[in-house]
Amino acid sequence: MRFKRYRIMGIFVVAGLLSFLPVSTVAAGDITGNTYFFSATWSEQSYIVDDGPLHKSSLTGDFQLTVQNITASDAYEYRYLGANYHSHAYDPYFENRTDSVYFQDNKVSFDLSSVDEDTDNKSESFSFEMTPHFEHHHPGHMFFVNPVWSTHNTEWNSAVQQAENNPTVSEVSNSIGDGTFSLQIVVNTESSHELYGAMNGTATIVFDASYDDNGVLSEWQVSQTRESQNENHTLRMTFTQHFARSSGGDVVLDSGVTTLLGVGGAAAVGGLIIGALAMKKYYS
Repeated sequence: MRFKRYRIMGIFVVAGLLSFLPVSTVAAGDITGNTYFFSATWSEQSYIVDDGPLHKSSLTGDFQLTVQNITASDAYEYRYLGANYHSHAYDPYFENRTDSVYFQDNKVSFDLSSVDEDTDNKSESFSFEMTPHFEHHHPGHMFFVNPVWSTHNTEWNSAVQQAENNPTVSEVSNSIGDGTFSLQIVVNTESSHELYGAMNGTATIVFDASYDDNGVLSEWQVSQTRESQNENHTLRMTFTQHFARSSGGDVVLDSGVTTLLGVGGAAAVGGLIIGALAMKKYYS
């Protein structure tokens, strides 16, 4: 019987509840002072062999980004507060960081490379990376991109063309619009599994992202499904990374809610209220 359980990875007390208050949008195009709330799935994985048990794991957390300033050189200075994660850490950890991002230089694109040493149009290994992507040392970087959508076309279309010219790729479909991006790539693969021997299959990569009119991320997801088989066994592995904005930017609070939150924030500054953040790891 499969079951799901979770551990609270850490409770971090944060004084000053005012930092958690939603902030309504200011004049169109000016997001200085806005706070955006996000939920993250840094890793959701599954693995199954033949008709055996399905093994799953996930790493999740929540964080917020506050745009503190825009510099003369067109960089957003932001504060990242909440859960963070990098691949060398076992669990998510708490982060309170101030950083900056040159958002106009951020263009949505991707890079696919593969190795086909025996030139049979099947990849022995490949790599796929989105740009921009989540970086633990610069955690707000990927959430702000150039809001002039035509500036994304050149790099995106070039990446699509390179993928279409890759002999190990059997399928490429994509679309790009005003703040929306989608992509699906199928790579033919071959491998030598340490337990099951030589296997052939495919890796299907799917990407979808959307941004608001100011270039702030609304939702972003990339997934990879790899299926391999031979005469004796079938393997299926999946990996997904997902970020979704839960509020902020276009959310406008009515005066009653704003007043109530303001009173709570004042109490927090006085030390009467504390905030807590939980980060969790799920597995089954």
